[in-house]
Amino acid sequence: ANIHYCSAEKLKHAFKSFLRAMCSTDHTVAIFIDDIQWMDEGSKDLLGALLQDTSVRNFLLILAYRDSHKNSVETAFPSQMNFDLNIHLNNLDPECVKQIVRKELKITSDLVPNNIGALSNLIVQRTHCNPFHVKQFIRLITTQQLIVYDRQSCTWLFDVDTVQKRTMITESLAEVLSNKIALLHSSTIKVLKLLSLLGYCFTSRMAFDFCSDLSLEGPEKGGGLPLEMSFDKAIEANFLEK
Repeated sequence: ANIHYCSAEKLKHAFKSFLRAMCSTDHTVAIFIDDIQWMDEGSKDLLGALLQDTSVRNFLLILAYRDSHKNSVETAFPSQMNFDLNIHLNNLDPECVKQIVRKELKITSDLVPNNIGALSNLIVQRTHCNPFHVKQFIRLITTQQLIVYDRQSCTWLFDVDTVQKRTMITESLAEVLSNKIALLHSSTIKVLKLLSLLGYCFTSRMAFDFCSDLSLEGPEKGGGLPLEMSFDKAIEANFLEK
């Protein structure tokens, strides 16, 4: 126990010393940590020590958590929650959703389908204007070919009624994504789990090096997929982007 305590204290000291060295009046450092409601105890302890240290200057810390976990977050950091500013983020308004739809589908002002407004309204109903869910819904209907691009007319073709009937789902979009992941080969799922540790942006070289020692054997007939094929399958399913 003493060894673990000493190691934790050394980590706190090293982290605070690093920030003091990096932060200056000419070089402000900002750190953004998302979904802190899922933070482990060691990370909470490290963050608490940082928040209590007034010697770290020119440093901006941004923490984000979901409203449904507000009580647990405030309980985890009872003495350090007096931040300079608290911002409550609402979902997007319908007009912003329409802009996202046009941007995702690369619709120019001269080639707007007459029913794009109806499609945007349907997406608003299905996603409740959550920006992540909006993009996932658009990918869902394009993957299912409920909306297709016509090269001759250079525009998107779709029928709103058909999209509405084919997407009459009762589960949340998170469950839809979970079901979509479950359909992937076990090798691809292993790769996605490991790559999630790298964050949302990394190079292909970094990804290959990071997964090079990963065992991709699975229960499927024929065994596991080669690493490169697992990446390709994840890209085809829109879980990775080049």
